[in-house]
Parts: sequence; structure tokens; C-alpha cells
Amino acid sequence: MLENYKVCEVCGATYRRPKNTLNKVWKDRHTCSKACDIIRRRQIAMADRPKKKCPICGNFFEKPLRESNALWQRRKTCSVVCGRLQKGITDKGRTPWNKGLTKETDGRVAESSRKAAIANKGNPKLTCKRNKMSEEAVVKSITTRHERGYFKPSNADEAWYKALDDAGIQYEKQVLMERYVVDTLIDDCIVVEIDGHWHRISKEVIERDKRKEDYLLSKGYNLLRFTDIEIKKSPASCIELVSLMMKEVNK
Repeated sequence: MLENYKVCEVCGATYRRPKNTLNKVWKDRHTCSKACDIIRRRQIAMADRPKKKCPICGNFFEKPLRESNALWQRRKTCSVVCGRLQKGITDKGRTPWNKGLTKETDGRVAESSRKAAIANKGNPKLTCKRNKMSEEAVVKSITTRHERGYFKPSNADEAWYKALDDAGIQYEKQVLMERYVVDTLIDDCIVVEIDGHWHRISKEVIERDKRKEDYLLSKGYNLLRFTDIEIKKSPASCIELVSLMMKEVNK
């Protein structure tokens, strides 16, 4: 019977062999659904893309998915900006005002360098505006957006709330915790997060979830994570895990 079950390579969910499926088709199947199959094919395509090193900024860049081989052979730089810098032009073909000037020969260059050093003091790399914000400013911004209803539940969240209602479990949804908003809070100590497919393929989202998880664990919360596929296919199993954790916490 085990040969009729497989684990999806994308979401990790266990799926069963459909009826009347040929052995050859079943052997070549690696995902539980068409959505996961599309994600898997995209990951394979992105992993096999050729790379080049930009002569201007030194960063490695990959071949765009829909770019022809002829265009890729002619491409020398990673972006339009680096391409214009390679040709020595900026802003519609104009020569930059500081071309050929140094801090020793022109005071404007020295002043510009001084202002940039002050602005980026302590930051070896340029960072986005959000990273430059203080902790109090970040918390205030998120609190304001939460009060205005910016954080809305997804379809998977709504399905999860319905499953909790059917099971008679009391909960709070979209709860603000300083700089983070959690999907579900149960018994003031159990946090349940529902992750969509972007939480599995986006490096930025994965890193953000890791920071959020570390924060919740440091505050003493018990954390459970379910995928949207698990909520859709087996909500009863998710409810059972939550019930077991509630018993452990209330001992």
C-alpha cells in the first residue's frame, strides 16, 4: 500500500495515487497538484539558467527566462544602469558632472562624498528605508496599518477559521504583537501561522518568517505552521495537532 503514496517535493504534503493511473505516469509524478508542479518546473528552470559576471558592479546575474540565446550572448552587463555606465553615459546620453574629477581637484566631489559618508555611517552597504527606521518607528507604522485594517486574512486563513469554529475552539485572528501580526492566537500562548506557496519559494519571505519565528519563541509562545494545502486537504489533522498542543500547555 505504501507504493500508492508519495511526498510532494514542493510542499511536503503526502498524496495518494489517483485511480486508473498508469504505472509509468505514477513513477514520473513528483508533486501533489498542478500548482506544485508549476513551482517545481520553475525552480528547475531557474536552477539551470546560465550566469555571467557584470564587469561594472561585479555581481553575478542570470539569464532571463524569456530571453533568446542570441540576446544573452550579446548581453554584457546585469542592468541598463550598468550598461550605460560601461558606455560612459548617464541620463539621456549626458556626460556626468563628476567625470574625471576627484576629491582633491574639486570641492563638490569632496562635499558629496562627505554627505554620503554621514548618511551611511555604520552601514557598510546601502539599505532600504525600512531598515534605516528605528524600532519604535517600525512598531508605530505596523500598529497604524493594523488599526486601519491593512492586514486582511487570506482564503486559506478563512478556511482555517471556519475549521476552528466547527471544532468549537476559541481563538483570536490577525493579532498584533509589537512589530508582527500573527494569523491565529489560541489560549494566549499558541500561535498558528498559515503559509501560502510564497512562504516556500521566496528567500526574502523565508528569512522574514525565520525572524518572526525567533521573536515568537523568545517571547514564550508555542508555534505551529500549516501550509494552505494542508488546510484545504486535511483540516481535521491540523485541528487534532492544535488540540494536542492545548492539552500539553494546560497540563
